[in-house]
Amino acid sequence: MLQLITFARSWHPLVRIAIATIAVAAATGLQMPIEINFPGQPFLLYFVAVVASASLLGRTPGFIAVAETTIASWLFYDPVYSLKVTHAVDLLAIQIYAVLAALSVEAFCRVIDSAVAEKSAAISARMEAEARLADQDVQLGLTRNSEARFRAAFDNAAVGIAHIGPDGRWLRVNRALCRILGYPVDELLTKSFRDVTHPDDLRPTLPSLSSCARERSTAMKWRSATCARMARLSGAGRPWAAYVRATGQSIILSV
Repeated sequence: MLQLITFARSWHPLVRIAIATIAVAAATGLQMPIEINFPGQPFLLYFVAVVASASLLGRTPGFIAVAETTIASWLFYDPVYSLKVTHAVDLLAIQIYAVLAALSVEAFCRVIDSAVAEKSAAISARMEAEARLADQDVQLGLTRNSEARFRAAFDNAAVGIAHIGPDGRWLRVNRALCRILGYPVDELLTKSFRDVTHPDDLRPTLPSLSSCARERSTAMKWRSATCARMARLSGAGRPWAAYVRATGQSIILSV
């Protein structure tokens, strides 16, 4: 119903006024000839036409319908079919009708305007919610794609990469690191980096982990190196350390 009212009120004002005038003319025609005793004649049917015009078409058509029905109601009083009223009581009845009809137009329009505004606000809120959900879906899709690319890069990297918790335990390791250290993934995840670090290099390696924790980074890279390469780079300040593979063999890695 509110959709119909909103649609009708979007019409041109002259069109709405014309429709209200047609409604008043129809109400007048139904009560003719005057000799026929119509219940509530003439105000009841006029009031219905006024309220319907105001509710459906808006304030302006409603107030115009009030004016038209007030004038047309003179036709029903002596002398009939004329715009003259000889009895003061009849004129008072017409005036009371006009006031009540005008107040009713304003009251009905306020109620309907409030309902239309609430519906419009609800529609706007629903559209905003749908837009937010659509945006969230897009962001979720982008996040999933980013996570998928990260997982692919992490798992397929040629260098060993691991996520290490503040306590030094492995949170996540890639295949390259498992290959370097010689441990299966499940077994390596039960250990910490302390378990695979050579005792002589454990203390120098701890500052690297502390630095990562301070920087809120839990990723450390591990790379195989030969002793000769370690000797060439040792003067460049690179953090190298010895680690113990599952077979007990010591290897030199950069952190």
